[in-house]
Amino acid sequence: MISPRQILEITSLIAGISVAGITIYSSTTKTNEVQNQAISPSFDCTKASNKTESLICASSEIAVLDLTMTNSYRNVVVKRKNPEENKFLKTSQASWLQDVRNNCGDISCLKNVYEQRIAVLNNANR
Repeated sequence: MISPRQILEITSLIAGISVAGITIYSSTTKTNEVQNQAISPSFDCTKASNKTESLICASSEIAVLDLTMTNSYRNVVVKRKNPEENKFLKTSQASWLQDVRNNCGDISCLKNVYEQRIAVLNNANR
């Protein structure tokens, strides 16, 4: 099992580097090394309720992206003190999960939509 410190390091690698307002995602050797280790996403895999969640649980790379996205979402919630903005963000996130993420049928699609969502959330956090 990977330690919380290792998850943080992995999340930092995947989260990307912001340069001049553009987020660049890293696919370093460290990221590839951890793909074979057990990494849990932000939800309990024993309660995976659909094919998409099962795919996320089966892929360490997507699990790391899920953790990164969850951290980005939480950062936006913490930064925004306005309850109406947070209500909108919560609705937006639920819609994204249902209408975008859950419509992915493979790892490639999940990787793409997670990277896009992370970029949107990181931009909202500026």
